[in-house]
Amino acid sequence: SASDDKTVKIWAVHRNRFVQSLTEHTNWVRCARWSPDNGKLIVSCSDDKTIKLWDESTGSCIHTFTEAKGFGHHVEFHPSGSCIGVGTSDGKIKVFDIRAMKLQQYYATHEAAVTQVNFHPSGNYLVSSSQDMTVRLHNLLTVKPICSVQGHEKAVNTVVFSPQGEYFASGGADGKIFVWKSNLETEGSEEGGYGSGQKSSSQMKEDTIGDSPVLRLHTSNNKENTEPQPSDLDDL
Repeated sequence: SASDDKTVKIWAVHRNRFVQSLTEHTNWVRCARWSPDNGKLIVSCSDDKTIKLWDESTGSCIHTFTEAKGFGHHVEFHPSGSCIGVGTSDGKIKVFDIRAMKLQQYYATHEAAVTQVNFHPSGNYLVSSSQDMTVRLHNLLTVKPICSVQGHEKAVNTVVFSPQGEYFASGGADGKIFVWKSNLETEGSEEGGYGSGQKSSSQMKEDTIGDSPVLRLHTSNNKENTEPQPSDLDDL
């Protein structure tokens, strides 16, 4: 768990007891996540402008990434366990390689704080939500934003892919939950149905699955302003 008491706490749920505290942050800890390799590592982000990587077995901090501007709002491990994604308070998305301990990708696609980032199960895409009322998809292979989807009328607080990645769901401060068809990993298309991977405008068509609305994305080929180009991601 992450807390405004500046700590990350580890709990043994099956034993219903507290295990230990990770105490090197100096301000509110916004988020903490286990690594996918049996939880050997923990990553956390804090208002102290640091992202810390911890060894779960010893409770020691093994590396600290420092933000020059803003702070980490949310952090997530890549499915491979080799990278972490961070959404920051100044609208940036960063992907760090935790083998080389360096920044690998950088996206400046949001206009307000990024509230959550989530990796597609394939590891090839990343979705983000923001206080700018949008959800954005990014292609990690071409290192380019794919599109922005809109529907929320207030800040989007959370977004996550379904287990197989065919859908993603977003929840907003407007009290609405949307389920979107991702159109990623489409057979016979390099970019999962989104053309060349360049950022495009989107239109939304409402379908239904059971009693729940699903907003299916249909993208046009109209190019928008080019975002700052991030660096390449090697061996993701």
